[in-house]
Amino acid sequence: MRLISRALLSGIKPPCFSGCRSWDGACGHPGSWYLYIVMTQTNFEIEPSRPRVGVALGGGVARGNFLFGALRALDEAGVRFDCFAGTSSGSIAASALAGGTSHFELGKMTESVKWFQDVFHLKNTTLNVLRAIRSYLSSKGGKDTPPGFLESSRLADFVSRTLEGRTFSQIQELILTATDIVTGEEILFCAPKTAQTLDSSGMLKTAPLPLDAPAWQQGYLRRDVIVPFEDVGLAVRASCCFPGMFSSVLVDCPDLSGNVRKRMLYDGGICEQVPVRPLKALGCEKVLAIFIGFLPRFQEVSHFVAVSLNSVQFIMRSQIVESLRQADYVLYDPHIEDESVVTLDPNLVQKGYEFTRERIPDIKKALGIE
Repeated sequence: MRLISRALLSGIKPPCFSGCRSWDGACGHPGSWYLYIVMTQTNFEIEPSRPRVGVALGGGVARGNFLFGALRALDEAGVRFDCFAGTSSGSIAASALAGGTSHFELGKMTESVKWFQDVFHLKNTTLNVLRAIRSYLSSKGGKDTPPGFLESSRLADFVSRTLEGRTFSQIQELILTATDIVTGEEILFCAPKTAQTLDSSGMLKTAPLPLDAPAWQQGYLRRDVIVPFEDVGLAVRASCCFPGMFSSVLVDCPDLSGNVRKRMLYDGGICEQVPVRPLKALGCEKVLAIFIGFLPRFQEVSHFVAVSLNSVQFIMRSQIVESLRQADYVLYDPHIEDESVVTLDPNLVQKGYEFTRERIPDIKKALGIE
C-alpha cells in the first residue's frame, strides 16, 4: 500500500484489484476509484526533508567540558548531526560523538579524566623538563631545548580506547584539524572517502600557488592539506598539541596521491579555531558552531605573560570571526572567558547543558530541524 501511494505522487494511477490489471481506473469495476481516493487522501505522508547538519567544536583546553554539557542538551532535544569537526579539545568531543559514545558515557568520562593519567606521559614529560634544564645550563644556551615539555602520547591511547580501536572509516564522518608548524598549512585529518569528497568540493585551498604568484601570496595565503587517515587517536593528539607547552607530534601524513610526508604538527586552532569551513566543503547545508573562547584575556596588563597572551588574542580575532561567520548558528557563552583553561572543572558540563537548553528553539530554527 505504501509503495503504491508513493507511486501516486509521481502521477501513476492505482491498479484495479478486481483482477483486470487496469492501472488507470477506467475499467469501472466497483472499488477501483474508491481505492484510489482512499490511498490519495489517507495513506501517505510526505516526510519533510531534513538538511544535512554538521557541528564544529572549537578548542579551549580544559574548557572543553562545556562542550559535553552542550552536546547532551542538544541530544535530549533531538538535534542530530550527520558530520563532526573538531579542533584541539573539540577534537576529543567530536571523535567520541562520531564514534557513537553516549552522553552518559561522556559525562562519566569528564568526571574521571586526569591530566597525568589519561593525557600526559609523566615519565617522558619529566625527561623533557630535565633535558631543557640541562640545555639551558650548558654552553649551548638552550638551543637543544625541546619545543614543548608535556608529552601527550597517553591522549592518543585514551581516545583509541574510547572508540574501541575503530578508525576514521568505521565511525561517522569526522574531520580533525592540526597545523604544520613548519609550513603553516592547515591539516585536515579524515577518512579516505571523506577526503575525496572534500577535494572534489573545490571549496578548500588545496592547489599549490603558481610559480609566478606574488611573493606576499607565497608567504601568507593559507593552504589546506587534506590527509586521508585512519588513526583517530593520533589525529586528536596532534590537534590538541598546544604550542610551547606540549611536545610536538611528528606524523607521517599521506596525500590524496599516496605520497607521504613527515610533518611536525601542533594545535589546529592556530589555523582555524572553530572548523566550520571544512564542514561546508563536506556538503553540510547547516552548521552549528560551538565556540568556547580562546586564550585568557587579562584586564590588568602588568607582566609579560599578560602582554603576550592578549597580543595573541587580538591577532587571532579576524581568523575566529571569519570562521564563525560561516556558521548558521554560533553557540557562545561570554562567561566562558572567565573559566580556567587549565583546571578540569566537572561543573562546566552543567553550565554548558543549561546554557544550551535555553537556546534550543533558536538552534533548531537556525538549523532547519524544527
